[in-house]
Amino acid sequence: ALVHCRSRGEIGLVLVARPGAAMSWLGGWNAWGGNESGAQPGSSPDVDLSMLPPQTQPAVSSSSLPPPEALGTVPMTMVGNPPAASTPNYTVGEVVEYYSASQGTWIAAKVLKVNPSGTYGLDCKPDVPPEKIRRRQVTFDGAEHRVGEVIEYNSASQGRWIPAKVIAINARGTYDLDCKPDVAPSKIRKMSQPGGYPGPKGTPAAAPATALGTLSPSQAGRSPARSRSPSPPVEPDAPVQLLRVHRSGSKWRYEVCPEGVAFLERHGARRIAVASVCGLYRTGKSYLLNLLLERVQHGLPLFQVGATTRACTEGLWLWGSLGGADDERSPLLAFIDCEGFGSTESDQTRDAQLMTLCALLSSVLVLNTKGALNEGLFNSLALTCRFAEHIEERGNEASRPALLWVLRDFMLELQDSSGRSVTPDEYLEQALQAAPAAGYSQDRSQGAREARQSLQKFFSHRSCATLVQPAVEESQLQELTSLPYSSLRGEFRSGIEALRAQLVAACHASPKTVAGEPIGCRAFAGLLKQLVEALNASRSLSVKGAWEAVQHSTCGQLADQLRTEGTQVLRALASGQRLPNGSVLPMSDESLQELLRKKRHDLKARWDDRAVGDAAVRKEYWQELKESLAREELVVRQQNARLADQKLMEVIRRWQAWLDDDDADPVAGERIAADLGQLMDRMPAAPLSRAGR
Repeated sequence: ALVHCRSRGEIGLVLVARPGAAMSWLGGWNAWGGNESGAQPGSSPDVDLSMLPPQTQPAVSSSSLPPPEALGTVPMTMVGNPPAASTPNYTVGEVVEYYSASQGTWIAAKVLKVNPSGTYGLDCKPDVPPEKIRRRQVTFDGAEHRVGEVIEYNSASQGRWIPAKVIAINARGTYDLDCKPDVAPSKIRKMSQPGGYPGPKGTPAAAPATALGTLSPSQAGRSPARSRSPSPPVEPDAPVQLLRVHRSGSKWRYEVCPEGVAFLERHGARRIAVASVCGLYRTGKSYLLNLLLERVQHGLPLFQVGATTRACTEGLWLWGSLGGADDERSPLLAFIDCEGFGSTESDQTRDAQLMTLCALLSSVLVLNTKGALNEGLFNSLALTCRFAEHIEERGNEASRPALLWVLRDFMLELQDSSGRSVTPDEYLEQALQAAPAAGYSQDRSQGAREARQSLQKFFSHRSCATLVQPAVEESQLQELTSLPYSSLRGEFRSGIEALRAQLVAACHASPKTVAGEPIGCRAFAGLLKQLVEALNASRSLSVKGAWEAVQHSTCGQLADQLRTEGTQVLRALASGQRLPNGSVLPMSDESLQELLRKKRHDLKARWDDRAVGDAAVRKEYWQELKESLAREELVVRQQNARLADQKLMEVIRRWQAWLDDDDADPVAGERIAADLGQLMDRMPAAPLSRAGR
């Protein structure tokens, strides 16, 4: 039987020598522990019977048993099982605990149905036998540490004790910390030194994030061995609308919002990775986004979510960035929240256009749905997933995102038709390849088939993740947005952490590209504008075509702007005006050359920072800009020579007049000579030569 040692934080298996030993065990611990298992008295104090699997739980309470001091433990050995315990009746809606074989522990669940066969339908699995269910256990009473307490955790990755905070106490005696879940008591101690808690930044370093689509089944439902340290969300502090939609006659009109563009353009040429969250309305997309941005974890205000038939998110919203937001060398990871499909204020055309737009803009498209993958779900997505009607096929292949399908409130065991366990990715592929289910009409089956084919054709990289219901109690589900993160189910929190690590790793590994080349935030804003323009003109969306337009329009506009600014400065200089830095004509050839070189250098820096497009396109427009300014520079050089001639002739005439005056003042002559000497020091060579002649 599996037992738990409270004082040592260890789990072991009690050796039962023969089937009849179970009766001796229930009747007398001292005799059984000393004679049957061979253990010495007191070798494993304080045994917790709540850790027993359902087949080995005694039919009596732990309080009726003799003292456990004599019970010994033999690690990982079991011979025989005690008789199954008698089971009580459970009612629909009751919160119980279910023994999950895949997780090897008891998990919270809700009774949804009592089957005639005596089994129970739970929210995590249907048709569960009663011996795998028990009444919900009280939280571990012998906990040495309390929720919210700041303690020290022995980090194996850092090789030292680090500060951490207790966020939950599990029934089996382990602790969920803000840096790692399910930590044994032996790895926790009281704070050795007083001082402030550094927060999540003082937690262990994150393990390398797993690439999209490569999580194992166990990783998909629980935390990695080393939990990623949560980092506080960064700008913007509130969602910024990127695209608004309104009806114009019989068509939908799309408008790019200036505030969203301004946020993107603030990051200039920095590479960008985009994760768009799409799905049917009222499926919790915005709440999932809050979790991915760690706003729930940090107790920050949440994005608006509601409980009506009206979609709370309208158009596209840009909300938050993470993953090295201050590191200009890494891509900016931005999330786009798309309005829910199928709301009362939308229609199939609008839904399909928005999802197509998200697919073309994203590095990873997160498709958020509830429950299992079935004919009804695929049929509901049939019209939304009609990418072929809106996308020009040629030139878009290299720019397509990965698909990450998130199945919310998932309660099924992942098994194929033969009962073999499958991964979430395998489950998705089987559902996409499945034939139409029997009993569906031809029209509905055709819609589901088209949705499957469209998803397979458009997304060459596909993966799937499952999440259990975030809470068990119905009252908690109704108030989900106000619940603290620590109150959510442990399995749900683990799934969110794994999903977030998977998504961040995928986006960092695959920033947004066009034709295989990464683009910056400013270029992304330009790409969005071009795609929206094509959408409003009822043209097929082509990333390649839009990118061509973005390159030429952006480079052309920037070249015009810099040409105007550069020309104004050069013409002001040529007219004899003094520049803000004090420069004025005439000046020496060296000084003028240095001035023009610096102006070109500053102009090139601004060009490199703001120009968008392939190297060949940028070079073409820069060359045109440079040639046009070279003509203005030639005018400045010519004007410099003319002004120098004028200045020199004026001083020479004064000098000649002084020489011709027999009564001239010697002091005046010295002053004229000094002026001529200073003037010659800053004159270009050609006028000096002419003046000498």
